[in-house]
Amino acid sequence: MNIKFLLLIFLLLNLFQVHSQDTLRHSIYFDVDKYELKATEKSSFDAFLKKVDIPNILSIELSGHTDSDGSNVYNQKLSLNRVKAVENFLASLKL
Repeated sequence: MNIKFLLLIFLLLNLFQVHSQDTLRHSIYFDVDKYELKATEKSSFDAFLKKVDIPNILSIELSGHTDSDGSNVYNQKLSLNRVKAVENFLASLKL
């Protein structure tokens, strides 16, 4: 095989290489009708983060959930407050 052929194969493989995206998930649980992070959840989340290759993280997605009790407006606000609590905790770690 000549060098041009090998180079072409190399380029084609790199052009069509599928880059997979690993997704890691960690759930944080809140007390009913609360959005403050409990010490046990902070500890669990901190332990999870120590296992993650933080410099190679490209993005973080946070989502908050509630049960079906309460109005939609109330639950939306509670969900947002839960996300904000986790966001603030992440910011406090100064990763």
